[in-house]
Amino acid sequence: MKLLGARNGLGDMRARCLYLDASGRLWVGFRHDGAFVCDEPEAPTPIFRSIGDRASFASSTVWGITSDRSGRIYFATGRGLDRWAPESGQIEHVSMRDGLPGETVLDVTTDASGRIWIATNGGVSRFDPQLEPAPAAIPPVYLTSVQFAGENLPLPRGGSARVGPFELGPSRNNLRIEYVAPSFRRPVRYQYRLEGADADWQAPTPERTVQYAHLAPGSYRFTVRTLDPEGVPNSNQADLTLRILPPIWQRAWFLALAGGALGAVGLAWHRFRVRRILELESIRQRIASDLHDEIGSGLAQIAVWSEVARREAAPKSAPILEQSATLARSLRDSMSDIVWAIDPRRDRLSDLIERIRQFAFDLLATQGVRVEFSISPQEQLSGVPLAPDTRRHLFLWLKEAPTNVGRHAEASHVTVTIELRARTLVLEVCDNGRGYDLDRTTRGHGLSSLSERASALRGRQEIVSAPGEGTRLRLEAPLPRPRTLV
Repeated sequence: MKLLGARNGLGDMRARCLYLDASGRLWVGFRHDGAFVCDEPEAPTPIFRSIGDRASFASSTVWGITSDRSGRIYFATGRGLDRWAPESGQIEHVSMRDGLPGETVLDVTTDASGRIWIATNGGVSRFDPQLEPAPAAIPPVYLTSVQFAGENLPLPRGGSARVGPFELGPSRNNLRIEYVAPSFRRPVRYQYRLEGADADWQAPTPERTVQYAHLAPGSYRFTVRTLDPEGVPNSNQADLTLRILPPIWQRAWFLALAGGALGAVGLAWHRFRVRRILELESIRQRIASDLHDEIGSGLAQIAVWSEVARREAAPKSAPILEQSATLARSLRDSMSDIVWAIDPRRDRLSDLIERIRQFAFDLLATQGVRVEFSISPQEQLSGVPLAPDTRRHLFLWLKEAPTNVGRHAEASHVTVTIELRARTLVLEVCDNGRGYDLDRTTRGHGLSSLSERASALRGRQEIVSAPGEGTRLRLEAPLPRPRTLV
């Protein structure tokens, strides 16, 4: 003899009934824990499992258990009779409203003819499952009312299983639908889904109305179906297809028109900008030509006339005329630099390098200084355009560096390196002159000018020098992309 308890899956030990059904399963009813079943009662260690839960049974007190010839199990409970279908797990409740003479079912048994005898506190009742009518087929479902923003859609009198498609304006996005599956035998449960808004089918419900508010623009399909008593969906269903149009400003034709209008405005602005740039380039070219032809030639004539007058003038006037000629030549050189800086035909990096090469040789070679240039390949430099302000600051930095060498370095050899790395220009001027102490030397106009140019270019400047070891000036300047006409 073995004592069965919690380790076998059973509840409390206050068992009220035992039942062995036709399949060899052992059933146990308890005072407070409902019913348990063991599929293999002959096993060395029988294991029981609970049937349903306290919410599934009419009462957690089970006084008796029996079964019918279909394999359905009947439980006599404190609040009526419960019938359990093994295939679906569904539990049906039978109470005094269904014909029982009393509420408390004290016992239940099956006779040889398959009839169920039910003993209650109000008398005995008999039920023959073989005479039970077959469950009525679930009827098809129909849409009986459809409202868009409170406006009823005309439907046939008995409803329709297929409605739509419809196109609705953006303001008619509130939807109310009524549906029905006519049945006189049992309540019907429904499931519905709105494709485009619901991720999955909604939970089964007996309600026959559903509402959707503020639907977004898009295509939708509403589907409703019925469920049989076992919870299996019926193949018959009703559908509503509709499309809610977006507002005018979100429609394709409006967006196309708006895009075309923006494109036209953009094209007009682009043409205006190109025209303005061309006008500015024309003005720059005209100014450069006027400065070169008018002021430059005039300064050249002043220098020549001053030299001629100096030779024929009195000794006291000769120095003044010589200073005038020197000043005129200096102004002409400065004017030449200004003309070159604003001439749009000299906007390439290669033009800048050629200009500074000529300047350095003219300045230093006359002083007996050997000048060497190390430059990136010509084809790499010729394709790099420079904005006017960038070109001017680079030219003045490159001009100031050799000028300082010629004035102060007393060098015999100068190397100028110009290298292009992506969009960064690396400039370096090295000499073998006397050098100076960076910590003790007062910054003059030349060094201050170099620093100002480097700052204007947003570059990084480095000066390395020591007494007797020469000087190295280095500048790394990013090259901004100049304005283009396309």
